[in-house]
Amino acid sequence: MMKSPMFFIWVSRFILGRALFAPGLQTLLFQFNTLRFLSLRALGARVSFSTNMSSDVVLLAPWLFEAGPGAIMGTGSLVSGHMIDDGKLILGKVVMGKDALVAARVMIAPGVVIGERARVLTGVKMAADVEIGARAVVGADSGLERGVKIAPGVRLGASTFAHRGAHIEQDTAPRSVIGSP
Repeated sequence: MMKSPMFFIWVSRFILGRALFAPGLQTLLFQFNTLRFLSLRALGARVSFSTNMSSDVVLLAPWLFEAGPGAIMGTGSLVSGHMIDDGKLILGKVVMGKDALVAARVMIAPGVVIGERARVLTGVKMAADVEIGARAVVGADSGLERGVKIAPGVRLGASTFAHRGAHIEQDTAPRSVIGSP
């Protein structure tokens, strides 16, 4: 990984982005919609002016983040467009559709797509390459492993765990386990 010149370019850009979002400065910038919008756009994020997020949302690699009009991100959420897996740097755009909601303390990995008007409730953890269809609801404290796909309009119960690569096409009962390990 460290043998590639692209790795060092990525690290430099990442450090610059983190410096511009120092804790005190980020809180100030994110308090005001105009300042948040301008700072995110300056760092390469593709956000709508009507995208709204709490002042303590952490966006790692904002140039890999896209949010449609009316999208909302709740307090304490973390969005990362990058991760290291088996010694390889994984990059992926995180996309939130129009009017999508990500509630408090949600963790989002690279390559996640949250469909239009979808709802991701408090405490959900999503691994890389998860796709949540339009108008789907993911219950609180659920865990979605890499490559999970949730069909449009599906409602997952609270504390649902979906195994790697599961395709969920129907509503689930609370505390269910989807797929197989």
